[in-house]
Amino acid sequence: MAVCSRFGTDNEGGLKVHSKLLALLLLAPVLLRGAAQLPKEIRTLVDAAPVAPPELAADILIRLAESGRVTDPAWKLDLLERAFHMAGAAKYPMALSAAVARARNTDSDAGVRSAALRADLDALSLRSRAAGGTLSLDRKKALALFREIPVARFPVHACEDPMIESPGIFFQTLGRIVEHAFTSQERAKGKHLDFAEEYLGGLTSPTQLEPAIRMIAAQKLPPDDMVRLAGALAASIQQLNSDDRTFTAATTPGLISELLAWRSPQGFLSSFRPYLARHLQAARCAESTGTGGPLAATIKP
Repeated sequence: MAVCSRFGTDNEGGLKVHSKLLALLLLAPVLLRGAAQLPKEIRTLVDAAPVAPPELAADILIRLAESGRVTDPAWKLDLLERAFHMAGAAKYPMALSAAVARARNTDSDAGVRSAALRADLDALSLRSRAAGGTLSLDRKKALALFREIPVARFPVHACEDPMIESPGIFFQTLGRIVEHAFTSQERAKGKHLDFAEEYLGGLTSPTQLEPAIRMIAAQKLPPDDMVRLAGALAASIQQLNSDDRTFTAATTPGLISELLAWRSPQGFLSSFRPYLARHLQAARCAESTGTGGPLAATIKP
């Protein structure tokens, strides 16, 4: 499989290494039952992971920490921190998804990459998974790791580009951090809202809108707090300008449905409409022609 060879050409040596690591992972339940008595065997398993490509090694450590076989919280934290830092060397900085229908064909290079990265083996997804896994063990550590995740950089896409970035898991983890990483005293001071605003106020790509809206809508917040987060998102939308390939691929009926189902605070849609109109009136890719009408029609006062 190309997935096991850095999502490119097959590499027999890499496959053999990964197979050995997977075999070790299958043996983990046996080894870890007596973790207190068998630290050497567990350490052998963990130390073997870096032999694999970094995204595969990080994935193995995360799955091992989440398997339920490691009961020592300190061990789990160690595994997740190792995975977090290994993830920085992953080949792809972010998951990719198809921008056009032909890119979903797994007979194409783009389709293979998209399928591989749906397994959350890119740097952003792996780091988000590691930080999220840490949340139940040490909320302060989870916050610290999440803050270490670099700001996502979104390239400008030409009309010929078959793929766009897909940062959804980052916002899923952000939602969990906002909901669970702050004490009642910190929440009373609005610290969780401050944290969320840092990210919602700095969106730079249309691909971030749907997961950001979904994240806000899932929060159990008083109306005034919801208005505050919606305001941060609205401020981002007002400044957001993107290439048509990214805008069109990200502005799907799913986004519109999410927006309307959210029952967003009054006035939010008034910020979304200019964003939509601005991009629909800009230069469009040939494949985008005709896409705007139905989407625009769904946004009603």
